Amino acid sequence: GEEEAAKEMGAACREYGFFYLIGHGVEEELREELYAEMKRFFALPAAAKQRLHTTSNAHHRGWTPMEEEMLDPSKQTRGDTKEGYYIGRDIPLQGHPMSGK
Repeated sequence: GEEEAAKEMGAACREYGFFYLIGHGVEEELREELYAEMKRFFALPAAAKQRLHTTSNAHHRGWTPMEEEMLDPSKQTRGDTKEGYYIGRDIPLQGHPMSGK
């Protein structure tokens, strides 16, 4: 169920730093379109992406530039060599398995 899935995803993130979701039902054509859009977005100049920076909204959603984040600041002197784009559904998490409580 949902609660067990949340526990498994949390464990994978803590142990490995990511998880790969299969059996999600998202069609291949839609996934290919998404990858094409991602390539277009990340090819834009930083100035164009800056207006979508995660600090531009209250929910920490949007773009993060190269080397802005650190997986482990205690072991790193430079930020991670990646850009990112955070997305998420706005759902009430009070008492929800995905709330992390």
